[in-house]
Amino acid sequence: MAFKFNISQGEEYLLKAASVGAALLGVVAVWSFFKNYIWHRMLHSKYFWELHAFHHSATELTLFTTMRTHFWQKNISVFLDAFLFSLFAFPVEQFFMITACYQILQYLHHSSATFDFGWVGRWVIFSPAHHRLHHSLKPQYFGKNLGSSLVIWDRLFGTYCDPDPHVDTFGVPENRYNRKSYMHD
Repeated sequence: MAFKFNISQGEEYLLKAASVGAALLGVVAVWSFFKNYIWHRMLHSKYFWELHAFHHSATELTLFTTMRTHFWQKNISVFLDAFLFSLFAFPVEQFFMITACYQILQYLHHSSATFDFGWVGRWVIFSPAHHRLHHSLKPQYFGKNLGSSLVIWDRLFGTYCDPDPHVDTFGVPENRYNRKSYMHD
């Protein structure tokens, strides 16, 4: 016996609108996360590294590490977000939703958590274990796992690296930060 749902025109319109809204949110998220990958990759280049080195100078990962960014790095990132969302006329609500989800993921990445997400972490969304490797002091991991959210960009551009459970030292070589206190830097 097949079930037949009786949907009014108004309900049908709402279902279609919700479907379009969800699809648009997905497109916006993918574009936003691609922008984050490109920006993060640029921050690891010789031209922008000095802006980003302060963030990587943290010798342990904590929630504070997420917010430990250079003033100009943060402002340029906000400008790029605003430009991208304005250029494509994406709804402001979606901007805030994506930004909130991304920020929560960043807090998780920079916490002391060491778990991965299994196959989801290897193929869809980066886990804290992946991001720990990104902050490693070991030179073979410099410039790896730049995506910060979606794994696809690192896989496509050759910057993906599986988590290493032995990563336990963080920071940058010849660290000129952290000499007095967190608040001092």
